[in-house]
Amino acid sequence: MHTQHQESARLLSDSEAEVRRLRKALDEAMASKEALREKTAMELIAKQRAAEEAEERHLAQERRLLSEVDRERMTTRQASTDLAKEQKARAGEAESARAALDAAHKTLQDEEAAHRNAAASWAHQRHEAQVELATLRERAAGAEQRATDLASQVHRQHEQFEREISQMRGSQVTAAAVVSQHRTRREVVKRPPTKSAKRAG
Repeated sequence: MHTQHQESARLLSDSEAEVRRLRKALDEAMASKEALREKTAMELIAKQRAAEEAEERHLAQERRLLSEVDRERMTTRQASTDLAKEQKARAGEAESARAALDAAHKTLQDEEAAHRNAAASWAHQRHEAQVELATLRERAAGAEQRATDLASQVHRQHEQFEREISQMRGSQVTAAAVVSQHRTRREVVKRPPTKSAKRAG
């Protein structure tokens, strides 16, 4: 009986140690989850700020390019007007005026191509930022799910621990009762016979 009591006490101590270990693991997981959540939030803010700054730069560049395009268009229109005047005034200079007009058109096309390239580059950068943001959100969701699973495991372990404690306490009570009965029987056997019992003998 004493050996069984010691074994029950040892199992109880091991169960308590396991619960403490699981609780410590849960605390560490929660701390890691919180740190990851803060890091993810900071990264999301940084990515959002970078995206906004990139968009602002793109808009500024777009406005500058549009302004240059407008100037080039005005230059082209002015060149066309000058060409018409020159054609009326000097028919011999028509070829040089046409060359100037072609150059103006080429400059306009180059500016428009640069604008399209800048827009495509900005769209690509924005897509990459969105993909990275989605990845960070997925990682944060995975960390939260792992923390939830660990909390459920700790809860199940705690319930099992409570059941084992209850069973051990019941076994201890039963063992104590058996020991008490055994001691009572030994005392009855060792008790000397009374005088009436001797006379009866």
